[in-house]
Amino acid sequence: MTVEGRRILRHSSSSPAIFLGTTKVKASSKKVQGIGDGQVWKNPGACEIINEGPDLTVLEFGSFCTIRISYVDRVLRLRFFPSSAINGGIRIRLGANPKEKLFGAGPSTLYDLKGKKLQTRPSDDKTKLRGNLSVMSNMGTWMNVDGGEILGWNFGASLTDLSCSALPAEIALGFGNTPAMGIEMLTRYLAGKLGKTVRERLPQDMQSGFFLEEAFAEPLPADAGRLKSAEDLVTMILSLSLAGKGNVYMPLDGFRVRDAADSRSDAAHVLEIAAFGPLFTMSEPENVQDEVLGRRIKAALTIHEMLKPYRGFCSETWVEKGIPVLIHPAVYYPEEDGLWELRDQYMFGPDLLIAPTPEGGARTRRLSLPRDEWIHLWTSRHYRNGATVVDAPEGKPAVFYRKESRFVELFDAIRQKATRF
Repeated sequence: MTVEGRRILRHSSSSPAIFLGTTKVKASSKKVQGIGDGQVWKNPGACEIINEGPDLTVLEFGSFCTIRISYVDRVLRLRFFPSSAINGGIRIRLGANPKEKLFGAGPSTLYDLKGKKLQTRPSDDKTKLRGNLSVMSNMGTWMNVDGGEILGWNFGASLTDLSCSALPAEIALGFGNTPAMGIEMLTRYLAGKLGKTVRERLPQDMQSGFFLEEAFAEPLPADAGRLKSAEDLVTMILSLSLAGKGNVYMPLDGFRVRDAADSRSDAAHVLEIAAFGPLFTMSEPENVQDEVLGRRIKAALTIHEMLKPYRGFCSETWVEKGIPVLIHPAVYYPEEDGLWELRDQYMFGPDLLIAPTPEGGARTRRLSLPRDEWIHLWTSRHYRNGATVVDAPEGKPAVFYRKESRFVELFDAIRQKATRF
């Protein structure tokens, strides 16, 4: 099976791409150990191919299962229907482009997934962020797995080997021409699965208060505050946004906040960038006793409130184009291939770029600016594209805004206000 010039699936009895799982072990059968206790894989042999129309093909695997394959609006959907004989999962080998980079399957601190193995177990994650997972490529293609319980991923150069401990409801592959197109397609695909449009699912105003799973606003998992570095935190944010999880916000209530001098404070990384996003939550910030930490919280609350008009603009971008509020810079600058190498900075909407303060007491931050003219939020100095180094003391991450942004006056007012803290 070839889609958009790309080999997706090639299965035969002698060269299988599909294996069916079972927990019944027969001494005479050849088995490949899989995920899950006692799970083994069996080659189901050749299948019967039934063409039910120009966009629908059915694969019949005898008494094991039926796979209905459709291709509509550049989305290939594989829907699985078990028979009474199957009591395990499925393993499927899908073609991959050797030149592409792969991201997502979040929340994860893994960046480019090519050449890596990954196992996800949704039942172990109370935030539900590891269910209904997606993987996005830098070329605009994507894969979404709905169900399957424990998933085992092996991202090879030319093959993606996916093992599901239970039969998934559906595996979908989208074929966008650019990363922005791919993300929009994925967003609308996920919204469509609930029978709703993106506009119906997403709040027009990011301050509306409807931050539920149905609204595509997702909290970072509680263990995000215990990550070893700001780089890992940004990678987790990017992993979620590129996995189709929408807008990530910072639940400071779930992180341990002691005082500003405590380098082990769970919220150290998160608080610094909490203001630059769709939402952050923190109960009773006025009761914080540490003076330095109190000033930082006050600054974050003030900046977040002042950014409300810009968040509204980002919300419209999300609704109209399906691009998450927090996203990788390469999505807005697809012509710059080198940006995909960056894993420690991100965009807040199309006009703000954020790079958190590094660890180890360093007061400077090295980063790469895309092709545009940028203004440093804290100093109002102008910078061209390319590698640069700026002061980034703790509490003031490297934040830049585009000179051509229509929110220049707002960002300038934020800088003037922030200098008083």
